[in-house]
Amino acid sequence: MKSNITDESDESSDCSDTTETDCNTSYFTSYENLEVHRLMLNDRPRTESYRHAILQNRALFQDKIVMDVGCGTGILSLFAAEAGARKVFSIEASNISLIARDIVRQNNFQNIIEVFSCQVEDFILPNSEKVDVIISEWMGFYLLHESMLDSVILARDRFLKDSGTMFPSKASIYACPSNLNGFYEQEIDFWDTVHGYDFSVVKQIVLQNKQQSPQILSVDNSELVAGPEIVKQFNLMNVTVEDVKQFQSKFFTSSMEKNICRGIVLWFDCEFPTELKSENSLILSTAPRCPPTHWKQTVIVLPTEISLQAGDVIGFNIKLSQSATNHRHYNIQVEVLSDEEDHPMPCNCGLARCKLIKTFMQEQDELDGNEVIDIS
Repeated sequence: MKSNITDESDESSDCSDTTETDCNTSYFTSYENLEVHRLMLNDRPRTESYRHAILQNRALFQDKIVMDVGCGTGILSLFAAEAGARKVFSIEASNISLIARDIVRQNNFQNIIEVFSCQVEDFILPNSEKVDVIISEWMGFYLLHESMLDSVILARDRFLKDSGTMFPSKASIYACPSNLNGFYEQEIDFWDTVHGYDFSVVKQIVLQNKQQSPQILSVDNSELVAGPEIVKQFNLMNVTVEDVKQFQSKFFTSSMEKNICRGIVLWFDCEFPTELKSENSLILSTAPRCPPTHWKQTVIVLPTEISLQAGDVIGFNIKLSQSATNHRHYNIQVEVLSDEEDHPMPCNCGLARCKLIKTFMQEQDELDGNEVIDIS
């Protein structure tokens, strides 16, 4: 059973029949809507994570040169200036850059923060001086929607010193099967009875429509039917554009109790560096168990429901690839795997043989002195 969909959750940047230039124009124009910026600035987990990560690591910013890629209204640039940055180059391709300049002046940071109205691809660094830190809030739905990471990678390769730092420094995409009870109750089962009348003929039409594109929803943590699995991890210091163009992940997991799987939930975490090795990194998480963000979670609704008993093993292969017609969108393919498929190693599914192999591999890593990461 396969679900293969193209991400078109952002209609403002849907330009499959136009040129790449038109795609970019549409994309940047969409960010001239101040309501979009109000939504992002009002997202406390998002904005406070950046604020804490920057201000609690002043040594990484004090007297340093900083670049803010896609600065928007300039909030991250203001944080960097407050943290002691000597110079902040703020790059913004939309006309919101004109407002960002006014905000910078209004807060008396015009001697530190300089806002440039251009794409980072067209930016020329004054005096050919490289930067110490690159900050950017580039994440989209399921991390990669809008493909702004491509621009951040380009900025890193062109402008960041070899000793430089990326904020955030790491990012991970997670996936987990879900019963989607809240979604079904509100948007699908609603059609069973409407004001006392049988509207069930509409139900299947609505469900089929929902299966054609990713759904951006807030999923309750209680609706997850198994443990989450990592689909992909990115180290922002060395990830390449090729790394994000296409990738896939195969995993197996086991149901925690008798339940039903109606879809796959995707979310992401971002990790910020710390100046002291002994300190734990700050994590911005969009997981269902965490305070809600404007990213919510991304849901792939499966074409067929899967009934599960406690301990049942279920497997998936998830593939993401940039759309050939609009690189800011991704094709997302979810395939439900049969029990006969080979399991990846290590595997968190709970089968006895997988537990044994996983334990052996962890013991071997510990003997070799490698860090062991376990999210099961």
